[in-house]
Amino acid sequence: MTDLTNEERETHFNQTADDRSIWELASNDPVWIARIERLGFAPTKTRGETRWYSVPDDFVHIRPKRQMSEAQRLATKERFAAARDRN
Repeated sequence: MTDLTNEERETHFNQTADDRSIWELASNDPVWIARIERLGFAPTKTRGETRWYSVPDDFVHIRPKRQMSEAQRLATKERFAAARDRN
């Protein structure tokens, strides 16, 4: 394993227009590699520290970050607490 800094580590998500059902991921970042493999994906190719994966489109979600007010945050916290208490 090389001694790459975090600034040198990369993760790329690529999708081509001829097949929008698949994302190709390439990463040499151990954090992203662990996240992808925890989801059950095995590398399709490995070269050095870099691993490539094919991931179905429904696993990748691109969305804006939700902005929540303090009241919404508190209501969500209470809902989750109540759900935990029921179980």
